[in-house]
Amino acid sequence: MAPPAGDARLGEQADTLYGLYERKAKAFRTALISVMSLITIVLTLVFYPYVTFRGERYALEAEQEKTGKALARAKWVSEEASKQMEEYRESMQSDRRRIGDLRPDGLRRSAAEHARILAEIKTTLAGDPAIENWLARAKAGEDPPSDLRRRHPELRQGLRKPCFWLMGDAWLRCALKEALSEADSAVVKEFERSRVTELRRNLFGDLAGALASLRNSFAAYLLSDETIWRLDAAAIAAGMSDRHPVHLRVNSDDWERQLETAGTLKEQTRRYADLYFQLQEAHERYVIETRNRLREDVRTLAKEEERIEAELSVIVTKLDGLKGLQDVETPFGTLPVGINELVLLFPLLVAAGFMLMASLFVESLELRREYHLLNRLIDPAGVTLPDRRITLIAPLWIDPLKPLAHRVYRGVILGLPVLAFVGSIWLLARNRLLTDPFIKEARLNEIIYFSLYIVGAVVILEGIRRTALALMRHSGKGQTDAAPKNTESGHDEP
Repeated sequence: MAPPAGDARLGEQADTLYGLYERKAKAFRTALISVMSLITIVLTLVFYPYVTFRGERYALEAEQEKTGKALARAKWVSEEASKQMEEYRESMQSDRRRIGDLRPDGLRRSAAEHARILAEIKTTLAGDPAIENWLARAKAGEDPPSDLRRRHPELRQGLRKPCFWLMGDAWLRCALKEALSEADSAVVKEFERSRVTELRRNLFGDLAGALASLRNSFAAYLLSDETIWRLDAAAIAAGMSDRHPVHLRVNSDDWERQLETAGTLKEQTRRYADLYFQLQEAHERYVIETRNRLREDVRTLAKEEERIEAELSVIVTKLDGLKGLQDVETPFGTLPVGINELVLLFPLLVAAGFMLMASLFVESLELRREYHLLNRLIDPAGVTLPDRRITLIAPLWIDPLKPLAHRVYRGVILGLPVLAFVGSIWLLARNRLLTDPFIKEARLNEIIYFSLYIVGAVVILEGIRRTALALMRHSGKGQTDAAPKNTESGHDEP
């Protein structure tokens, strides 16, 4: 018995739809293979190597510039340290001679001459009781009051002479303090000269502070009535690191024993000189260690610079190997697109490829959906063409009639261009190919490229949207969208 005329026409329509579907599905498969192959080849053989090589080159050039500046400064600091160390040694030797030559006994001869001069002044001014009262209370560094100087011009010869109005042991202590300060100022001037640099402060600032604390402590002892010099070791080492040679010396047991030693003024002065020299010797070791460390820094930076130059040479060689891609050959001739433009336009090409695959897939999906619906009108129970046979006759890359796992992994493969689009832009940004100086080598400016990337993102989102809607229409719910009733066959649509 021949089939009804309506079923025959439905069968012809189904055959026509299948032909259209087959051509569209073939175009999709061709596009899928071509786009995926092209993306894989360009990404792995051109885009990724070139982008990473350029990024490494920029990073190495920046590191080379930084290392070069550090090396130049390290060389200057090392040379400056050597010069300053020689100056330091000369000043230390002169300082040792000055302080070592000071003796309280030598000052006693000057004390007798000073007492004679002061006695003559007192004899001349003996008629003024105010002079006697002031002299009895005079202290080191104190000048006569202005009213006494106006009445007695003879007093002016003692101005700005801290020890002039003192006598006996008080004058001796004061004169010794001034002599030691004058001797110490010779080395202190080395720290305060006009050619002051950060290196000078770092190398000699700690010693200047330690010697100043030592000098001030001994000066306070000389100007007091104490018979024993009491030194605070913590004040000497204040501000120094625990590993500084001066700090280690000050906190040694031998240094502590010297602080507890009592004796005459001569012995205390000798002890001051010994401690002074110990600080200098300990600090000299620190200066030598610093100089050696600076020289080692120069050698280390020089080796680092050589390493960077070697790595940079390798990167440049690899980039030169990619110069063959500067011109793109086509059947129509050489395209004016260099490798720089190729890598910058690669994300947009990926977006275009994805949109092409998505469009062809959606069209083949819609045709297969119509083919499926027509077959259900012809065979409502699915006896002749069940869903499983339809998936074999008219397969889809992502088939709603297939299990979920099959759809997921096929969907991941179809979505790989999306990952390539995002990843390529990330690589360009990470390797600084979207900023100067690389972007200046391209024919277009960065605004145009950024605009194209936004367009590419919109294209990809549109492709995803269209694919998702098509799959939803072809899902189980979509199959309820039946065609009109088959009135010619006399059967209602299921």
